[in-house]
Amino acid sequence: MRDPDREKQELGNPINEPVQAYNIKEAKQKCEQLANQYERRLVDVRPEGRAWFRCYFE
Repeated sequence: MRDPDREKQELGNPINEPVQAYNIKEAKQKCEQLANQYERRLVDVRPEGRAWFRCYFE
């Protein structure tokens, strides 16, 4: 299982992150949760392929 806090420290506050979701609405919800954890503003959510999306943060 992934540990966002550990990843945040290791990656030095990433500016984008992949998420797995069934649709764009679910992906946006997951990206908002990550944005809150990373204390960053969500800028965009883009499809990356089958059931994968990428969250972009400021």
